[in-house]
Amino acid sequence: MSTRSSASGGSPRSAEKPSHRLLTVVLPEEGASQSTVVNVRTCLSAMMQMAWDHGYCDDNPVKGIRLKHPPSGPIVVATVPQFQRVYAALPYQSAKVFARLGVSTGTRYCELISFTPEDFDFGGCMLTVGKSTVEVTADFHPAGHRFLTRQYTKNGEHRRMKIDADVAEMVREHIAVNNIGPGQLIFPVRLFTARTVAARRERMSEEEMQALGYTDPLPNGRQYQHGTLGAYVTAKCRCAGCMQWSADYGRSRKRRTTGTRGAGVVGGLAPGPDRIHGQAHLVPHLELRSP
Repeated sequence: MSTRSSASGGSPRSAEKPSHRLLTVVLPEEGASQSTVVNVRTCLSAMMQMAWDHGYCDDNPVKGIRLKHPPSGPIVVATVPQFQRVYAALPYQSAKVFARLGVSTGTRYCELISFTPEDFDFGGCMLTVGKSTVEVTADFHPAGHRFLTRQYTKNGEHRRMKIDADVAEMVREHIAVNNIGPGQLIFPVRLFTARTVAARRERMSEEEMQALGYTDPLPNGRQYQHGTLGAYVTAKCRCAGCMQWSADYGRSRKRRTTGTRGAGVVGGLAPGPDRIHGQAHLVPHLELRSP
């Protein structure tokens, strides 16, 4: 539906539509906020578009209605003391590098988790931002992975910027210390998680597992070694050793299903090379995780 005025100079035709009156007159008179009006317009337009697509109506009368969006609230920027307080509380050096680079460059989160060593020119203290990573379902990924790295940024523009010499040196040292090779992620999730199992308990060694002994006798008189299938499933033991066995079994089963190779357990993830591009990206709720 067009919102342009008629040739005779009359009022816009959209004003004659009930949907236009609903959004511009009825809802405001009822005390609805501008945000509510905009959300109602979005829902109505989606439903009318679906009806149009299926042949139930001849057009979408809501599509041409333009509304003023409510003004956005002020952006609260952390002060230097606030950032320093958070920075000092970060549990890992990798998290400190991640936070320092993000704050000093102003890059988006989806860009930060996409950086590889090739994006940095440490000699000239330059950074190239040309990729972004999004989390998708397996159906929308060419290889069925969790993350998809796009060869363009969120707004489609590539950027090249100067970075502070101290920040560049921090990133260079981070790459060297963690043995990050060409083409690999600078901030893989394995550097932000601890060697723990469920409830963040420290992993037990084989000797500690053996020292747990056997479960209490069942009604049939059988006992099972802790940290085994029988103890967890049959005896229903939930001690630390049995819970660790269950977590390890679940991870190994998932690896067999997805075809990934485990190279050790780090925070429940396998940090092998097969996870570099498809699964190893950092997710927002992990960067502040402590042991």
